[in-house]
Amino acid sequence: MPVVATLKKIHSWGHTHGYLRGRHIIITEDYEMKICDAFLLCSDLTDQHYASSCYYPPEYAVEREVTPDGDLWALGMIIL
Repeated sequence: MPVVATLKKIHSWGHTHGYLRGRHIIITEDYEMKICDAFLLCSDLTDQHYASSCYYPPEYAVEREVTPDGDLWALGMIIL
């Protein structure tokens, strides 16, 4: 899945999206999936917040820290 590969690349750079939700994944005319709102990327993970409680992982409720795992959780919630 191209979105997972994109998230993996973003995370390898030490960044996280932190605001991933359904409307941040677009499908192009060529049926390619892309992540938008890339300007929200940040390496200071504590400065970001998840879009809504529907998308943030359970550990965020306690730690209030945005992590790469949280991006994957949000993607899973979008797919469901």
